[in-house]
Amino acid sequence: VGSVHAVDADEGQNAVIYYSLPDDIPFAVDAMTGEIRTKIKLDYEDKMEYKFVITAKDGAPDPRLSTATVTVEVLDIDDEVPIFHLLSYEARVPENVPDYIVTQVKADDPDTNQKITYMIKQGPTDLFTIDPRTGVVTTTRGLDYERESQYILVVGTLENSGTQPGATTRVIVNVVDRNDIPPVFTTVPQIISLDDDVPIGTTVIKLISTDSDGTAPNNKIDVKAYDLGEPQLSSVTVVPVSIRHVATVPPEIGLGFADDAYNVEVPENATANMLIKTLTIINSRAHHDAIPLTCEIMEGNERGLFYVNVTEDRNCELRLKKAELDHENQANYILKLRLNTLSGLVNPDRNTTMVKIHILDVNDNEPQFIFPESSNQVAKGKYFGAIPQDSVIGTSVLQVKAEDKDSGRLGQVEYSVIPSDTGSDYFSVDPTSGVIKSKRALDDIQIKVLPFKFSVNARDNPGAQVDTHSTQAPVVV
Repeated sequence: VGSVHAVDADEGQNAVIYYSLPDDIPFAVDAMTGEIRTKIKLDYEDKMEYKFVITAKDGAPDPRLSTATVTVEVLDIDDEVPIFHLLSYEARVPENVPDYIVTQVKADDPDTNQKITYMIKQGPTDLFTIDPRTGVVTTTRGLDYERESQYILVVGTLENSGTQPGATTRVIVNVVDRNDIPPVFTTVPQIISLDDDVPIGTTVIKLISTDSDGTAPNNKIDVKAYDLGEPQLSSVTVVPVSIRHVATVPPEIGLGFADDAYNVEVPENATANMLIKTLTIINSRAHHDAIPLTCEIMEGNERGLFYVNVTEDRNCELRLKKAELDHENQANYILKLRLNTLSGLVNPDRNTTMVKIHILDVNDNEPQFIFPESSNQVAKGKYFGAIPQDSVIGTSVLQVKAEDKDSGRLGQVEYSVIPSDTGSDYFSVDPTSGVIKSKRALDDIQIKVLPFKFSVNARDNPGAQVDTHSTQAPVVV
C-alpha cells in the first residue's frame, strides 16, 4: 500500500526504530521497514477509505515514540454483478397490439462504474423483446388471448450468469381479451315445416351460435346474433319456413305409444346394436303402410349411446349404438322418445313416452392395491412392515388395502396369504380388513431367513366360483 519512515538522532540501540499499528484494521506494517500491506481483500462497496495511526518506537529500555496518521483510499474495480431486488413483475397487455410497452425491469450494480445489459433468458422471444440498456419489455407483434392468455418471461443480465436469488426476475404477462371475433352460427337451418294449427308461441327452431372470444362481458326470416362486446360484432343467417295444412283423425284411432313409460335393465357389457326394448305403436296397422312413421329420441341421449328404428311390423325399437355403458360412471339413463308421422294422424296424448334404462353392474374391474407413497423406486408397489422378535402371537404388523370399482358384492374384496417358502407360515391376513398378524412365535428365527417375503391375494366377488378377479401384492417383513 505504501510505507512510512521515521528518524531518531540517537545512536546504537536507542536509534533503532520499530513500527506498529492497531490490530483491528485490514492492514499490517513491517516493524523494521515501515512497509504497509493489506491483510485481507478490500471491498470498495463496503468501505471506500481507511484512516489509522502508525506508531514509531525506538529500542531504548525507556522507549520514546512518535505517531503518524495514514489515509488509504480504496480504488473501485468492476467486481460486482447486477441484482434484481424485485423478483417478479406482473403486467396486463391488450391483445392485437404490437410494440406495446409491457413493463420495465430494474437491476442494480453496486459498482461505481455500473454495467448492466438486460436480456430475455426464457420465454417466447418471437413475441417479446427487451431493450438491453433500459430494461423496457415490449411486444414484437399483437398477442392473441384465444391462443394464450398468459406468458411468463425470465429476464436476466449478460453480466450475471449465476443462479442465486436476484440473478433473474420473472415477468408475468396477462393478455387482456378484446372483442375481435364475431359470433358464428354452429347450426345451419334446414327448411322448417310448421302445421297451420300450431299455437302462438310455439318454438320453431333453436339456433345456436358461438363466439370464440375468450371472455364475456314467413318463408324468409333473418336471424341476427350479436355479442355484447365493444365494438359490437354480429352475423346473420336465413331460416326458411314452410306451412302445412293439418288434417286430423279421432284420438281413438290415432297413432301412439302403447305405454307412457317403460323400465328396462341392460348389463354394462352390452354390445353395440343390442336390442334394448321394442315399443309397441297402437293403431299402426289401421293406417296404410305407405304412411311414413318414424321415432326419435328427444332427450337423454346427449352421449349418443342409443338409437331408434321402426320395425317391419311398424313398432319402435330402441337399440344400443355404442358399447360404452359403464355402471360405475352412470347407472341410469332416462330417454324421451317421440313418434312422428303425417300431421293429424298422431294421438297427441300418446305421441311421446319415457324409457328408463337401468345399467346392471358386471364384474369388469379388478381389485387394485393401494400402496403407501414412497420416493424410493425399489420400494414402490410393495408393502413393508417390521415386528419385534419377541412379539406374542397375533401381533399386528401392517395392513394391506385394495379397492374395486364395481358395486355391491362384485366390489367387495377378500384377502388371503399366498403360500411361499418364507413368511406365509408365520403370518396370516384378516380376509376382511387386510390386517396382517403373526401366527407363530418368532424368537427362534434365524437371521439368514430374514426378511420374510410373501404375497397377499385380493379377490373380488367373495364366495363365487366364477366371475371373479384377483390381484397379488408383495409383502416384506
